[in-house]
Amino acid sequence: VSVGNLPPNCEVVIKITYVVELAIENDDIVFRLPAKVASWQSKMAIEDHNQTLLPSIGITATADSNKIQFSLKASITMPYEIRKLFSPTHRLRRKITDCQAMIELIDNIFDKDFILTITLTTIHIPRMLVETYASDSESRACMLTFYPKFDSEGQSTSTTEIIYIIDLSNSMDGNAQKQAKQLAHTFLSNMSIENNNNNILFNIVTFGSDSDECFPISSLLTKENLAKAKHFVLHSLDHRGNTDLFSVLYNYSLLPSYGGRNYILLSDGHLNDMKSILLLLKQKQMKYDRFFTCSISDTANKHDLKQLINSAGGGFGTVFDSNYRSKWKTKVLSILENVRQPCVNGIVIDWHTEQLDENNNFQFLQAPSHIHSLFNGMRLTVYGFINNCYKATLKANVNGHELTTTVFTSKITETTGKILHCLTARAIIDDWENGLLSTDDTVNELIKSQYKQHIIDLSTKYSIVSPFTSFVAIEERDKEDKNIQQGVNLLNIMVDKDIDLLPYIGWDGENSQSALELLVLVGINDD
Repeated sequence: VSVGNLPPNCEVVIKITYVVELAIENDDIVFRLPAKVASWQSKMAIEDHNQTLLPSIGITATADSNKIQFSLKASITMPYEIRKLFSPTHRLRRKITDCQAMIELIDNIFDKDFILTITLTTIHIPRMLVETYASDSESRACMLTFYPKFDSEGQSTSTTEIIYIIDLSNSMDGNAQKQAKQLAHTFLSNMSIENNNNNILFNIVTFGSDSDECFPISSLLTKENLAKAKHFVLHSLDHRGNTDLFSVLYNYSLLPSYGGRNYILLSDGHLNDMKSILLLLKQKQMKYDRFFTCSISDTANKHDLKQLINSAGGGFGTVFDSNYRSKWKTKVLSILENVRQPCVNGIVIDWHTEQLDENNNFQFLQAPSHIHSLFNGMRLTVYGFINNCYKATLKANVNGHELTTTVFTSKITETTGKILHCLTARAIIDDWENGLLSTDDTVNELIKSQYKQHIIDLSTKYSIVSPFTSFVAIEERDKEDKNIQQGVNLLNIMVDKDIDLLPYIGWDGENSQSALELLVLVGINDD
C-alpha cells in the first residue's frame, strides 16, 4: 500500500478487506493474522518507488513496534456445532453457542502472529453453497466442498515403494541444487522406522544427463540404509548437463512394482522431452504410479510439474520456498503421510445444469478447471459461476472402486451477498495464472492470452487484485481551501463493523441478565 500527496498534520485511515478461504490443519480450521512482514518482502516494498518528484519515506520495524495499539474482535459463524475455540498465541474472551461465537483479545499485544483454531463436531461432509450477487440478481456463484474420509488400513499393510528423484542438472546450479539436497535430507530424516513393519522400500536417484542410484534396487527402510542414503545425498556428484528424467522413469517402468511406485521429484521443472515422459506415464505398466512434485527455485516451471501429476495415477505438487523454510518440515510430513494412503483420482463434478455445454468455456466457469487427485483427509473446494444449480455429484475412483457423492441445496438456503462471488473470481484468476488449462504448453499460453481481458473484467467487477490490475483511491481537495475537511473517521468505521452476534450472552459464559443486574446495582450505589 502506497500513500502519497499528504497535507501536513493529517491522519490517514487505510481499510483493507480480505476474503480468503481458511486453512484446515489436523481437522481444525485455522485463522492466522501475521504480526510481521517477511524481511525480504518488506525490503522489496520499501525499494519500490512510484514517483520521483518528492522524497519517499519507508516505514520499517522499529524499537517501538511493540507499542503499536492493536485490538481484535471477531464474529464466527459455522455450519456445524463448534466443539472447541482456542488460540495458542493469545488470551481471549469468548461467547459461544452451538454454531456461532464471538471473541476479543484480553491483552491488546501484537508481538507475534495471532492464531485461532476452530474444531467442529462434523467436518468431513460434502457441502454446497449458492449465493446471489447483491447488485445483480441474475448472477450466482456456487461453492462445493469435498472432504473425503475413507478406510485406508489395507493400504498401510501393503508394500509401499518410494523413489526420491533429485534433479542436479544445469538449471539447478547454485542455491537450487543445494536446497534440493537439503530437502532430500529432510525427507530421509522424517521417515519413520518404528512403524515400518518391513513394508516400505525406498531408493535415491540423482540425475542430469545421466543418473546415479543409491541402491541397485529399492531397499528396505532400515537405520543402516537411511544412513547410507543420507551420505549418498550429501556427497552426490553434480551431474549438470540436460534434465533427462525420461531415462530414469523408463528404467523403472521395466521393473515390476508393488501396486505402483511413489515418485517424489525434487526439481525446478525444466525437463527435457516432456511429450515422451507424458506418453510413458500413460503406459499400462505405470498406470498406478504416483508423482509428488517438490518445486524448487524461483524460476520453477510449475506447468510441466503439474502435467506430470495429471498424467500419473495420482499425486500433488508442493512448492518449497527458500524464504519460508520454517514450513518445509510440515510439508514433508504431509507428503510422507499421503504416500502411504490410497489416492482419489478421476474426479469429475456434474453440476446438473445445461449451462455447461461445449460452447461455454468450462474452464472459466469452474475453478479449478482440471481437478487433481485427492487423498484421505485432503479437502477439495470448487467454485463456479453457475446459475440455477442446486445439486452436484462428485464421482471419483479410490483404488479401483467408484466413489459417488451427491450434494443438494435449495433455493431457501440461497444467500445474497458478494463473499462467494469474490472467492469464485479469485479462484478463477488463480486458475488462469497458475492452473493447467491445456496439456500442451503452447495451447496453454494461447488460452491465457485469449482470456486476459476476461480476467481483467473479473478483477474490476469484484475488486479482486490480479496480475493486470491495481486499485487507486483518490481524495479530491480544493487547492484554495486551506481548511481540510474531516474525512473518514476511524472510530466510525470500527463502530459500523462492531456487530455483536450474541448480545444476549455475556463474555466467557456469563449471561447478559447477570451483567445487566450488576450494572443496575452499580448505578444505585453511585446515586
